[in-house]
Amino acid sequence: MNSISEKSAGENRVWAVNVATCFLHFTSAIAVIGLWTDWPVPVTTSYISWQLKNETSTDGCAENNCEVSMKFATFGKTEISLLGLVLAFHFLSFSWQFLVLFPGPIQDRYYEGLANGTNAFRWIEYALSAPLMIVVIAAALGQVDVVVYYLLMVNTSMLMGLGYLQEVHMRETTVPHMMGWVLFAATWVAPTFTFFTSLSQSAQKPPDDILFIVYLTLFIQISLFGCFGIVQIVHVGQYHSTIFNCLCNIGGRKRAPIYICRPDKHDIHRPDIHMGEIKVHFTPQPGYYGIELAYGILSATAKVSLAVLLILLIRTRNKTLNLEFV
Repeated sequence: MNSISEKSAGENRVWAVNVATCFLHFTSAIAVIGLWTDWPVPVTTSYISWQLKNETSTDGCAENNCEVSMKFATFGKTEISLLGLVLAFHFLSFSWQFLVLFPGPIQDRYYEGLANGTNAFRWIEYALSAPLMIVVIAAALGQVDVVVYYLLMVNTSMLMGLGYLQEVHMRETTVPHMMGWVLFAATWVAPTFTFFTSLSQSAQKPPDDILFIVYLTLFIQISLFGCFGIVQIVHVGQYHSTIFNCLCNIGGRKRAPIYICRPDKHDIHRPDIHMGEIKVHFTPQPGYYGIELAYGILSATAKVSLAVLLILLIRTRNKTLNLEFV
């Protein structure tokens, strides 16, 4: 009875948080539309351009007549709408959290996953929305190369995939989680390096109010993205400490009559497994509802704060400098 009531209480808390985060995403999206002052970023990439030293020569690159220089390619009027990306990642978060609010097969699948310590809906959404967020952040930090955007998006999507793999294979390994931290560090190096290179190489230092918002964006977003990893550290630690204690019990170091263990995906349908005198109950992962709540709150906080910071940055740029790309 206690496990049933704990499950019901956990589901109620998760439902309430999903309602709140849906409201936040919807409200933030409406505010973005109402305050729309976009700052489109042109689609461009750097490349090596071959050119003749002597334009009148007919020998091409023979006779040491060629040199190369770095150029930026543009593709007509193609631009990236930063506020459009903000609306897109709000919509993605709102969609799945809204669908799981109502009784039906989607909600059943959602709560079944939570009972087993996974949430595929969340990780699929993260794999789509987090890459959009990293493009917005990179643009705010001064990155303009569309190829770099593409690589950052791929890395970020893979990072979310590693998070899901860790949940699915929690019993067998922690390698996806550890690899996730490596990929996290590698991904954030690129926009951070671009930002500080821009500061050191620019002919003129940006105004202090703009710099303050950009620094704030970097600090807040890298901290919030890192907090997702910290939540999974807690999840991994909870799971494996419980498994360790259970195995110690089964090995005879403790002689209590009943031991409570985390579930193995192959043993969910076997409520009782007898091992001599020791009876092991496989039950839903305790504490995972708290993990789900933490992810939901973090996701809403990261997305809403990024929307607010971007609008502040765009409005400050336009009001102070009427700044445009040239």
